[in-house]
Amino acid sequence: MRILYIPIFLAASLGAQTPKPCDSDADRTDCRSTFQASGFLGLAIDSFAAQDLRQYYNPQEANKILSSRSVFGINFAYRLSGNEEIQRPAKRIQRLNNLWVYGETAHGVRSADVDCTANSHLPSCKNRPGDFAGDPARSALYILRNATSLEGHAGFRYEFLGLQQQSSNPANLYVNAKAGFLNVAGLGADLANLSHIGIGAVATKGDFQDSHLEVGVGRSDLYKVNPNRRLKIDGYIQRTLPRTGNALSFFVQMLVDADGGKGADSVQTYVGVNIDLAKFH
Repeated sequence: MRILYIPIFLAASLGAQTPKPCDSDADRTDCRSTFQASGFLGLAIDSFAAQDLRQYYNPQEANKILSSRSVFGINFAYRLSGNEEIQRPAKRIQRLNNLWVYGETAHGVRSADVDCTANSHLPSCKNRPGDFAGDPARSALYILRNATSLEGHAGFRYEFLGLQQQSSNPANLYVNAKAGFLNVAGLGADLANLSHIGIGAVATKGDFQDSHLEVGVGRSDLYKVNPNRRLKIDGYIQRTLPRTGNALSFFVQMLVDADGGKGADSVQTYVGVNIDLAKFH
């Protein structure tokens, strides 16, 4: 899902000049480092989720129209093959051979279970997304201790074609295979299987680096009708926040899970901030 990946450049020796940022390097088309790790804090809005999904997340208040959760999670990605210092080609399209392994966890606390008077630092108690990371360590610890839902996934992404390589916002076309799960505290049930295969494009440089759009098909055990035949759309956009040393990034994500027929369809929206763990102190 959702996350800020910014490479770190260090001086080679004492007194050496710090290399210019990747975004200023006209010869680079990929500013993502080989290993990337970040945390995120935000708000998950389930108001347009299907009854099946809301029943799973919150059986006590499944009929409530407005529903949201404070979420905290960790993302990582590692480039198994390919070169992070890809040089700008002479053409707009370039063949690639980049293989990534990645994973993510997300813990959620229902907004209805939060006392904002005592926990005003949580995302569900904030009025502006820019304030979500005001006290990230405290918010993360609270969500981990009081989480009512846990989601996780891992997968492989193969990037095979570079697009718009001559522009300031190049992207890579990829195919993706992901396996995941969802569990809710107190249900005492097996983990719900969430998996899919898809195709998409991810921005590799520029102001919107790591933004992506993906379309796939897969399985969602949360739905009673057609659980094994789901259309999944993942749209994600992020932008680095100014005056944060590239350590924080604002993101919005929309996840669509539909069956293409008369079964239940869901739209979930996530909004929050990503925190580059390499630059978080």
